[in-house]
Amino acid sequence: MVNPRQEILVNGEGVEILITPSMYKAASIRGLDLSVHNGEDGGEIWSLYVKHLYLAYLNARDIAQYEGRKVGRELTLADFEAWAYGEGKERFAQFIRDFLFLRTGKTLDELMNEQPENGKKKASVKRFRLWRRGNPRGTG
Repeated sequence: MVNPRQEILVNGEGVEILITPSMYKAASIRGLDLSVHNGEDGGEIWSLYVKHLYLAYLNARDIAQYEGRKVGRELTLADFEAWAYGEGKERFAQFIRDFLFLRTGKTLDELMNEQPENGKKKASVKRFRLWRRGNPRGTG
């Protein structure tokens, strides 16, 4: 089981992340684009996962503020971009695996080997979209 509440080190600072559906609230408030225009472009996909990591950070930060806990200075998306490409490469790869498992209930290997039936969309993709829209059936 993967814990949706985790901690990473960005710029030598312990940062809490929380991977839950409420993280998409920050995307809509900040106008963060989560669309993929070219699924074959590894850089675009990588950037999308960095954005999700940033949203998980903002989600944890918002909840900490709501609960009255002390929060440090706010990191930027650029901080996470630099971290994921540099010092945090291995931890970022683990975040991607954890994120996918929490969203779909399947490991990365299972998702990679999944075959669509009769041209229908994969259930995990459909579930992810439902989850992102806040539909409780998508958390399945």
